[in-house]
Amino acid sequence: MNKLVKTESYGLSFPTLVQVGGQMVDNMYRDKNEFETIGVSVSRIDALKEMLDDFRKISTDEGFKFKLAELSKSKASLIALLVNQIDTATIIVDAAYGYKSNASKNFGFANSADKKKQKLVLERAYKAISFARETTELLLPAKFNELIPAIEATAAQIEAIELQLSTLKTSRKNLSNRRIETANEIYKELSALCRLGKRIWMGRNIAYYENYVIGTKQRKVNVEPKTLAA
Repeated sequence: MNKLVKTESYGLSFPTLVQVGGQMVDNMYRDKNEFETIGVSVSRIDALKEMLDDFRKISTDEGFKFKLAELSKSKASLIALLVNQIDTATIIVDAAYGYKSNASKNFGFANSADKKKQKLVLERAYKAISFARETTELLLPAKFNELIPAIEATAAQIEAIELQLSTLKTSRKNLSNRRIETANEIYKELSALCRLGKRIWMGRNIAYYENYVIGTKQRKVNVEPKTLAA
């Protein structure tokens, strides 16, 4: 697979590419007769304009950024809740079986740093759930059993959000690749036509020549050009 080249490599951001491309297309329509003289039809300029119009419709990743931030915030809150639930369950088991008993060691946190690791927090949650299922009800405190459904529900919510985050990240990457591929196609055709535009006006009209120099800003001029000899 060919490596994708970002538009910024050309010195143009996506918005600037659209702006500059639009101005260049306006220049090409202005000079359509000159382009037709060298064999470039208006349909080719139309095709470039259509590419630019389609590129404008490709959504930016601002929506993805917002959704990712919101989901990450929700996940962090749920992890904090799950940690609290596991801590509460551990205290209940400690009270019933003794501090640092084998039962509490089975799913309790070894240190506070472990509480910040999502994978470890979920592992501890599932160990608490397994402990409840594998231990005779008569040997478990009632309050511990009451916590298990809550722990299961919170862990399931975290897993669901993690799946949403993964899906959104993939969609965002695909969108980014699509924008880059489209921008590359636009720049390739834009630069080809601009090269021809410069050739048309070279030595005839410096202002019109400069209209086809790709940069972050384009000047608009209304200098009457000389007609290209047939």
